[in-house]
Amino acid sequence: MKKIYGAVFALFFAGSAAAQGITGDWGGTLKAGPQSLKIVLHIAAADTGYAVTMDSPDQGAFGLPASSAVYRSEELTVEWDELKAVFTGRVEGDSLKGIFMQGMFPLALNLGRGDFALRRPQEPKPPFPYRSEEVRVENRKDSVTLAGTLTVPEGRGPFPAVVLVTGSGPQNRNEEIWGHKPFAVIADYLTRRGIAVLRYDDRGAGASTGDFAAATTEDFTRDALSAFGYLSARPEIARGKVGILGHSEGGTIVFMAAARNPEVAFVVSLAGCAQRGDSLLLMQNRAILTVRGMPDSSVDAYVGVLRDIFRLQERYPPEFLRSHRDSLAGVLFPEGPRASLPAPMRRNALAVLAMRQGAWMRFFKRNDPEPYIRAARCPVLAINGTKDVQVDAAINLGLIRKYASEGGNQRVTVKAYEGLNHLFQHAETGAAGEYALIEETVSPEVLEDIAVWILGTAR
Repeated sequence: MKKIYGAVFALFFAGSAAAQGITGDWGGTLKAGPQSLKIVLHIAAADTGYAVTMDSPDQGAFGLPASSAVYRSEELTVEWDELKAVFTGRVEGDSLKGIFMQGMFPLALNLGRGDFALRRPQEPKPPFPYRSEEVRVENRKDSVTLAGTLTVPEGRGPFPAVVLVTGSGPQNRNEEIWGHKPFAVIADYLTRRGIAVLRYDDRGAGASTGDFAAATTEDFTRDALSAFGYLSARPEIARGKVGILGHSEGGTIVFMAAARNPEVAFVVSLAGCAQRGDSLLLMQNRAILTVRGMPDSSVDAYVGVLRDIFRLQERYPPEFLRSHRDSLAGVLFPEGPRASLPAPMRRNALAVLAMRQGAWMRFFKRNDPEPYIRAARCPVLAINGTKDVQVDAAINLGLIRKYASEGGNQRVTVKAYEGLNHLFQHAETGAAGEYALIEETVSPEVLEDIAVWILGTAR
């Protein structure tokens, strides 16, 4: 559920050397010990010099704007103040050879010219065969204004409709992540099929107001219900045929929303969580470490450490845990498998122990979706991919079916897609590092199944 920097383009400055010698896309590999990271610099001429942005696809970071860029006498110097990073290189033919320094660590970085643009063939491009409108949704209880886009099919209507709810972290209306725009793709596909779609920027993100950092999943549920109310009141929308679709955390929010408002006509949960939050985090760590090839004994040891840390965080305030970190390390890493964990893993665990948890994390770890799933009475489509390492498909789809059935809801469709990851891309391992490298944004099979199910449910 980790989120990326949005693509931000800023203009930055330099000497007046001819732009043609340096402008364009330059890519290479930054090697730090056994780890390799692809790096791409995008350099464009600007009125006052140069505009430079950096991509780090392996880390899911794109369009990171430089704070300054100077090009003189075939030498380029680029600085990123926020990252505390500097690149200095010299042009030699079609190569840009230099040093990348972050903090006190200089690393060789040799770049070559090429076409390094991300290929996203599913990303919608105009002209569109439907109407698109910029809208504002008011959550009056929280004094939050949500900025969004409503897409409405051609024709007279009224149309069935759906609200899209993003996953965790501050995201824009397209759920832009790892260079992909899943919600733009989903909205375009559904609208072309005759379904109106409202997607919006999270509170405190994009053009929406509000404080994202102070919000919890409860707050985001109220935002989703505000969007649902707005969409339901639109004259071109069919009464009683408005539902909510959510991805990841949004896939849990749909159940919370349906439990609170019986007028929600249907919900679609994409990789939604049915486990309590702390259990999900432990499962995520187990799955991610396993995909990375970590031995089972080390995985078991690390997950055990995290479980103990979560228990400590429930009992003691963060100030106590920080001040007693060294003594607690002896308790968390006694003799045996835990003491044999690699030093970086032990350091990471102690950083988690001492971390000050925000409102969202405190709520998330304690939140159990079970009562909301039991209380939802509307039709449910719950889907996931078998290679999802963030929300285990077998566990969570099984729990959704179980809780819904025990709550008396038999109108539940559950499907696991073989070989798809958390973003519903066809994947090799499912690891997050693959997300940006995969051209596919959302599997066409998933898009079609969602459209067919909504149209069948809302007819």
